[in-house]
Amino acid sequence: MRSGAFVALLLVSLATAEARAQAPAPTSPEPCVASPDPDYARTPANPAKVGGSPLFGAARQRRYLESLKGPDGEPVTFTRSSAVPSPDGETLVDRYEVRYAGLETPVDIYLDWYHYTELLAPRGFTCGQPFNLGLPPPDPFMAGGQFARLAIADASNPQASMAPIELAGAGVAFDHFRLVAAAARFAAQSGFPLVADRVPAELAKPHSVIVAFPQACESRVVRAAEVKLEDPRGRQAAPDAVHASPEAIARLLPGVAIPAGSVAAVFAMDAPRGGITVKVTYPDACSGATEERNLGLEGTGARLVDSPMPTRPAGDAAIGRWIAVQAIVDSAGRFREATALGGPPDLSRAAVEALAGWRVEPARVNGAAMASPVVLQITFVAAP
Repeated sequence: MRSGAFVALLLVSLATAEARAQAPAPTSPEPCVASPDPDYARTPANPAKVGGSPLFGAARQRRYLESLKGPDGEPVTFTRSSAVPSPDGETLVDRYEVRYAGLETPVDIYLDWYHYTELLAPRGFTCGQPFNLGLPPPDPFMAGGQFARLAIADASNPQASMAPIELAGAGVAFDHFRLVAAAARFAAQSGFPLVADRVPAELAKPHSVIVAFPQACESRVVRAAEVKLEDPRGRQAAPDAVHASPEAIARLLPGVAIPAGSVAAVFAMDAPRGGITVKVTYPDACSGATEERNLGLEGTGARLVDSPMPTRPAGDAAIGRWIAVQAIVDSAGRFREATALGGPPDLSRAAVEALAGWRVEPARVNGAAMASPVVLQITFVAAP
């Protein structure tokens, strides 16, 4: 990674909402500065963009509002009053009624959790503390569409890795992206390619599949009866699985060769994570074998290798500004399906284009590369 370049990289498990910072945090808190624009956060067309999506946005809105004070430092109170259409016609912004002592009528403040840019205080307000929101986790709803487009784009590419996650020779695992990729490849080979915005509902819903292979004895084959996931403390790491019949495995994993007698368990999580133990139960185990087998998952997070920041001519007003971008890190360590979360169109385009020159070591589970949604902060620097 180039020295002096600040990049924050967040990975998230969409099912558990766990986020981990993969790069240094800012050296100073996100300051609270008043906007020079009288319309900032005061109209639906110009809301404060706090980010976070429907999963995390409400908490980020509260933190933003709790940082505000009246013009003379008065404490504020706030109440969410409604949601109104945003100018893009595709999302909503939330309207809050904000009050402080001496104010005759409440002030309407508009907040947007679908986008994220530099945060300022509305005209007429001050701050009691820095915002300290930081980058939002990846939006899982946006990531679902990004995953689908990427899987479909790679369906006809024989170089795209579709290998499953190995479980010590006793089984394999498929995260949600691998499941979509397998379905997309099978559909393309069958002459009926998937369409990203019309992926079947059962495929679009985040889920993972663990396949437990049968145990071979001298004269018989022992099938697994149950598959569970436990965290490092021995607690259940995911809701109970739905165990698929042998006939259903072909529908879950089209075009994937699975040994006869295997058992598939479907979990409502986007991906198996490092630190989890796969517990497979064989009630009629082979002689001398235990009824339960523990298969560990070891994981590593994504790591930036090179992140050249976009440059601007000396004196350009964009120097020092940043754009937040959500993208997918693919199995080859490239940033794909990048989307700016806000900012001026010219800077947003430049930030997205800069990612073509970035490289990252992808996240891995048991050595298998994982496609991961990330949120990045891309800062404009002066040209050498």
